[in-house]
Amino acid sequence: MASAQDAAPSAAAAITRHSTSYRCQFADGVERTLTVNAGQSFPLSVRRCEPIDRPAVDSPSPPVLAPPVPAADDRLPSVTWIEAPTAGRVGHAPHEPVASEAAIEWAPQVRRASQRHGVDAQLVDAVIHVESRHRAAARSPKGALGLMQVMPATGARYGVARAQDLLDPSTNLDVGVRYLRDLLVMFEGRTELALAAYNAGEGNVLRHGLRVPPFPETQGYVEQVLTRYAQLRSTP
Repeated sequence: MASAQDAAPSAAAAITRHSTSYRCQFADGVERTLTVNAGQSFPLSVRRCEPIDRPAVDSPSPPVLAPPVPAADDRLPSVTWIEAPTAGRVGHAPHEPVASEAAIEWAPQVRRASQRHGVDAQLVDAVIHVESRHRAAARSPKGALGLMQVMPATGARYGVARAQDLLDPSTNLDVGVRYLRDLLVMFEGRTELALAAYNAGEGNVLRHGLRVPPFPETQGYVEQVLTRYAQLRSTP
């Protein structure tokens, strides 16, 4: 579960002769194009990048992936964000199975947690799929942990004092499903708003007038979870 982003990425920075464009895969599963100035690095949410054009002759050769540098909001002022016009959603290839071995492994615990807290198990499974691909040991650069990528601060709200305990699948599922249930209650069953809040924080959904915030990461996240949810519901 990613932390809140307080502003939409800017696409206004000028592209100079010392900048290079990359096609990047992000932690939220969205492929975007970034233009990065020489000497700068990528946001922490970048997973992999490849150069898509040649830099100026007097610029250094672009790396395949620059080491991330910490930034308060995961962005650098010198990075120009451009949504890739032909980008696909990472992890949604036609050959991807609806029920992976990992999903099948965790299905009983997902079902029990969902029944305990009154949330559709298929929605929970869709969230887990997008958040961690059902990897119980998953850790994000922002500190989210486990199957449902629960932030330690969220765990603390539900009585889990030690962040390490969120790597226990039963604890992670209990906290993640309870939080998702509370968001569904808060937003009166509007699934897209609950998912947006799960990704960006309920405060951002409220500040944007009960709409999905205009953050590319959050919008892509909601789309992916709803797509996966629809796919699961349509599978016999």
